Amino acid sequence: MISIPFAHRLLTGAAIACLALGCQKSKSKKTSTTPSDDATQTSTAPASTQGLFQPPMARYPRPLQLRRDLETRQPVGELSMPGADGKSLTRDLLAATYALCRDGWVFQGIYKGDKGLAVTDPVVVLEPRPKDGSPQTYVNPHNTNLETRYTFKVPPRERMRGELTMKEKDAGLVRLSAKFDGDSAVPVPARGLGTLGCFTTGHYTRKGKDALEVMGPVTSKLDYHDAYKIHAELSQDHAITIWLHLPPADFRVGQVFDEELSEVLAKPKDFAARAFLDTRKSKDGLLEWEQKPIEQGRLTVELEGADSRDAVAKVKITGLAIPSSWGGPGAGESHDLVLRTRFVTDRAGLLIPIAPKP
Repeated sequence: MISIPFAHRLLTGAAIACLALGCQKSKSKKTSTTPSDDATQTSTAPASTQGLFQPPMARYPRPLQLRRDLETRQPVGELSMPGADGKSLTRDLLAATYALCRDGWVFQGIYKGDKGLAVTDPVVVLEPRPKDGSPQTYVNPHNTNLETRYTFKVPPRERMRGELTMKEKDAGLVRLSAKFDGDSAVPVPARGLGTLGCFTTGHYTRKGKDALEVMGPVTSKLDYHDAYKIHAELSQDHAITIWLHLPPADFRVGQVFDEELSEVLAKPKDFAARAFLDTRKSKDGLLEWEQKPIEQGRLTVELEGADSRDAVAKVKITGLAIPSSWGGPGAGESHDLVLRTRFVTDRAGLLIPIAPKP
């Protein structure tokens, strides 16, 4: 596990319960891309093989301690926040990002603090898409006293150009204010990001009857009541999600689940696993996942290790039939899905496991 302690946490973010992998075109030809350290990437897989659906790039955690190169670069803007005496402090903003995680958009800034590099706690925005050009106001539904105002003059995935402010409405206290104009960076591990699904914890391979293989990232975490959620990202807005209930006594080496999903669908209370086709939707202006149970296929889960903090889970769905009515990748076809993943298990979301090789 990678442990990332941070001494400088200046916000209470709205953290809640949010290697490039292209497509492989044939049995003999494979293509992939590799992301840079400081750019938010999009898949470069050929449109002829992926159509409108491209798996997101994997998001590997890079500890803040390894970002020393930032101290030698020109700042991308300014960051202001309250100091210990309540007065506003202004710092050079060395990097900024606005990234889409599984459960929301996250703004994060890196700045030079009194003892070296420091990172803001995440500012989470649960809106479907960032709007370009005009000022926007967002109120956190889980804490309506927090208000975030932001303006992105260009799409934030291309460049971080604009400004963002988060304040407490009742007290009028500005908790963070940032102005930025520079390349978009990738997030570094910080409080809440692991549980929001901001980092890759595994990889999957999906193969159809035409032998076309598509590879993509997986985010997995321990949820509530001994439930593990495994999220294979088929595209930015589509996923296959496996829910697995494994109390500590049942978390053991070897096979822990093997069943036809048609049987699970018929008697869901009799089984400790579920599988869904997920579609990212907007309801009342907020992000949510619309779930459709997978009706056909055989789900097997094996554990390589008995400790949930570092064990690898190997998951297979063979004969996965995706209905034509679904709006995501592979609709109307049958697939085999194979993935390997570790889990984010700490409630703070700070410990990001190393993703196992596919």
